[in-house]
Amino acid sequence: IGDSITAAYGNLGNASTNSAHAGKPLYQDATQGYAYLAAKELGADFSVVAWSGIGCKYGYGSFSMQEVYPLQRYRYDKKTAHDFTAREPDVVVLALGTNDNSKAPSTTAKRAGLVEMLDMVRAKNPNAKILWICNMMTGDVNKMIEEIVEEKGGYKKGYYVATTPRNNTGAGWHPDVKGQKDFAATVVKAVREQVLNPNYNGPTTTT
Repeated sequence: IGDSITAAYGNLGNASTNSAHAGKPLYQDATQGYAYLAAKELGADFSVVAWSGIGCKYGYGSFSMQEVYPLQRYRYDKKTAHDFTAREPDVVVLALGTNDNSKAPSTTAKRAGLVEMLDMVRAKNPNAKILWICNMMTGDVNKMIEEIVEEKGGYKKGYYVATTPRNNTGAGWHPDVKGQKDFAATVVKAVREQVLNPNYNGPTTTT
């Protein structure tokens, strides 16, 4: 579940690409995005809900992921709910917060929106592990996400956080293909070593 990063916006371009064209097919290929690449490496069936500019509650459009996620096809039908029981995931990867960070009216509102989104994902997927990835383009919400996940009970309650390398050298200052591959590697590592590892006992601490 994500925004333009998950949609692989601009991943085939570079910093010299006209930003107005970054989302066009010439510069965007979701099969070279982290969601596809991670699923392929894991041998997983997957689905993607991603919309450029969207946030958990605040973004660059007139709607948020909280409005899009519950519906079967938001763009064409704003009434038919998605049947979450028909295809229950083992893992949900949440990659939102960048646009909330840019557009939320306050830190309090931003945090509340992130919590609401996480609660919605849990309500719709009660049996899934939830992995929230961050840091792809900015680290401004990293600490907030980590705190929220910890408050929800962390790995003991099926919530995880993974911090990716940062990359904004594609078109429109978005991640390029290398960045997307790095994100995929982060997701794969987190899923294998933490999320689906029955022996995982939390992050390693050093003294």
